[in-house]
Amino acid sequence: MLMDKEQATLLVVDIQEKLLPAVVDATGLVARLQWLLGVAVDNGLPVVFSEQYPRGLGHTLPALLAAAPDACIGEKLHFSCVDGSCLPASLLARPQVIVCGMETHVCVLQTVLQLLASGKQVFVVTDAVSSRQ
Repeated sequence: MLMDKEQATLLVVDIQEKLLPAVVDATGLVARLQWLLGVAVDNGLPVVFSEQYPRGLGHTLPALLAAAPDACIGEKLHFSCVDGSCLPASLLARPQVIVCGMETHVCVLQTVLQLLASGKQVFVVTDAVSSRQ
């Protein structure tokens, strides 16, 4: 299975101001995410950012928002973006989802599992995910 830029969306999970300092290699993660966002934007992929409880955990890192100024932002109170109902119709309409973000073992994992269960083709960018440990 190959990615197709006409069929894919980039989902960036919970790269938030108060969470970021706690993950492994936060600086490297941000650099890799900026590169990935640049590739997505250059290729015309829709970009979606999710935010876990932004009132308490802060919003998406401004540098990432600047890299994809037309991106949608979905707020959630669940670990999974699917359970949180924060995914826009534009993402749900495309069959492929490229996933990156944090934390790998919770929000990324649960989102990926539910996207797969809903019939999506999912690609996790392993260089662009992180967790606390």
